[in-house]
Amino acid sequence: MNRNYVGRSNAEIGIVLATYRPRIDFLKQQLNSIRQQTIRNWFCVITDDASPREFIEEITNCIKDDERFFLLTNEEQVGPYFNFERGLRFLLENQNVDLIAFSDQDDLWFEKKLEIQKKALSKSKFSLVHSDLIIIDSNGDILSESCWKHEKRNVKLNRPEDLVLRNVVTGCSMMIKRQLALKALPFPKQRIPPVFHHDTWIALVSSFEDGVRSIHNPLLAYRQHDHNVVGPANYGPVTRSLLQIEDIKAFLRSCLHCYLTAFVLISTAIEHTQNFRNFGIFSSNFIPSAVSFPRLLLYSALNPVQGRYYVKAIIGCICFFLIKNLLGKNEVEKRIAFTKEVIFPQIHRSQ
Repeated sequence: MNRNYVGRSNAEIGIVLATYRPRIDFLKQQLNSIRQQTIRNWFCVITDDASPREFIEEITNCIKDDERFFLLTNEEQVGPYFNFERGLRFLLENQNVDLIAFSDQDDLWFEKKLEIQKKALSKSKFSLVHSDLIIIDSNGDILSESCWKHEKRNVKLNRPEDLVLRNVVTGCSMMIKRQLALKALPFPKQRIPPVFHHDTWIALVSSFEDGVRSIHNPLLAYRQHDHNVVGPANYGPVTRSLLQIEDIKAFLRSCLHCYLTAFVLISTAIEHTQNFRNFGIFSSNFIPSAVSFPRLLLYSALNPVQGRYYVKAIIGCICFFLIKNLLGKNEVEKRIAFTKEVIFPQIHRSQ
């Protein structure tokens, strides 16, 4: 498949598949699961993040007889975040692409994944839909029938102020509309390795615009093995975590960092989307909202796993508010500037 074909393809669905030194047996299985989709009107760009030559040759052999796949290679490694952005930009060069799905190099899609997600988007106002996943091991044996239940993930918590504390959208399970892809670009220029991933940013932008839709049935198998970049988490209750605190100063610094990171991410999304509305404890006036504290405390009680993030954000916000009033606005601005520099350094690796 050549680049000209990408431009003239009439495929409605584009797929970004990011690779780096993939296990070829896993990759072949994933490519076959894409080929077996009930929807045939798609093409897939594989963006490889500067894998050694032998991997490039193997990937090329996997797709050489199927012109629906196209391989892009990075000259230097940029990481998954920028790698997915490159693939997204590439797909948008084709004006026929209305829907975009994201794929890891080692999962397995169920044959109706694209069909179900396309139908879900066509019948709703939302620009992003994501689904549950089953978790499998390297042999394909099922470890969990539901990633959401395994992580105790509450996917209803998908407002901007929720997503900056804990993202509930897994990139390989989501499909987005073209309009959202255009709004999400360009991705904020983070440090490498990044503080947040491409799925967090895209879900955050979608939550600013028209929200996030969840499909509660698994539509793919999420493979866990020794070389995953990111995998499902397994958390204990927030109460147990708080009881295990030994260094109170370190804990308070961690809470302040949690709050500042979320605050900077919200601020970046506000500037990016030009959506200026109140976000409770993450509002730019630094004044804790009388409504947001009870809401976060209630969510913490109802969602003991995700509650850890809300509790830390509340404590961090209180620390932030005390710093402002005791040490002055200049100290606040210095801390915000430092956090921005940590997350979004002025000097970053170019793509």
